[in-house]
Amino acid sequence: MAAGALGLTLTACGGADDASVAATAGESEGAAPASPEATEAVEEPAVAADILELTAWMQEAQLEQGSAHVEAGFSGSGAELAGLSGTNQVIDFRFGETLKETAMSMSMSLMGTSMDMIMVDGWFYMDMSEATGGEVAYVGTAIEDLAGDPSVGGTLGMAESMDYVAQAELIADAVTAFEHTGVEAVDGQELQSYTVTIDPAALPAGAGPAGVDASSADVISEMEAVYRVDADGLLYSGETRLVAEGEELIMTMQYSDWGEPVDITAPPADQVTDWNEATGG
Repeated sequence: MAAGALGLTLTACGGADDASVAATAGESEGAAPASPEATEAVEEPAVAADILELTAWMQEAQLEQGSAHVEAGFSGSGAELAGLSGTNQVIDFRFGETLKETAMSMSMSLMGTSMDMIMVDGWFYMDMSEATGGEVAYVGTAIEDLAGDPSVGGTLGMAESMDYVAQAELIADAVTAFEHTGVEAVDGQELQSYTVTIDPAALPAGAGPAGVDASSADVISEMEAVYRVDADGLLYSGETRLVAEGEELIMTMQYSDWGEPVDITAPPADQVTDWNEATGG
C-alpha cells in the first residue's frame, strides 16, 4: 500500500488500539513507505547517436524559439597570421525552415574595417558605404540569383556559415567520428558536449565551417567541431578548430537571447544598387 493510502487507513482507525493498527500496517503490501529517492525516477538527458540526430534536435528547438543573438570570434596562431585576431561578428537571426524564409543581420569588424550584411525576404544586401567612400550605400540581389556566381557565392557562404545548426547538417557527410564527450557546467547550466571529427576533403563547396571546404583540404591536417547543447536542445556555443600548415585556427560562436524579438528589415530601396550593376557582372 502506498504511503498516502496507509495514512488514510491509520486515520480511519483512530479508535483502534496499537495492536490493530500494527496489524493493519503489516498486512499492507509495503509496511514502510517508499523513500522519495525510490519513487521519483531521475530522468537522464537524452544523448544523440550521431550528427544527424543532434542536428534534428537543434533544428527543432531553434525553430520553436524563432530567433537568437550570436557573437563569433577567432583565436589561435592561424588567426593571428591571417589577420583574424580581434575580428568580431555580431549576428541576429530570425529562423525559418528554408534559407529564403530565414532573416539575418550581421555586423563584422575585420582588419580595421567594418562590414554589414542583411538577408531578409529572399534578398541579400551588403553595406558598401565604407568600401566605396559613400558612393554606394548597399548592393543587393535575390538569393536565388546567387547560384553559380563566384563573386557573391563566397560572401553568401560566409553569411550562411554563421548558422551553426544549419551548417551541422551540411557537413554530415564529412563527419568521420562523432562523440558525446560528457556534461559541462557553464553559467549555471548543464550542457551536453559533442565533438565531431571532420574530413575537409569531403566538405561541400563554400559550406564548411570557418569558410573551409574541399578546396583547402590539402593544407589542413586536423579539423573538428564542438557543439554544447542545453537541456532543451538549444545550442549554447559552437567551436570549430583546425590546424593548417601547423598553425591552429579556432572559431567560436556564442548563442544567447533565444526567442527574443529581432528587427531585421531591408534597407530603403533608393539606397540599394543592383549587385551586377555595382560589380559589372
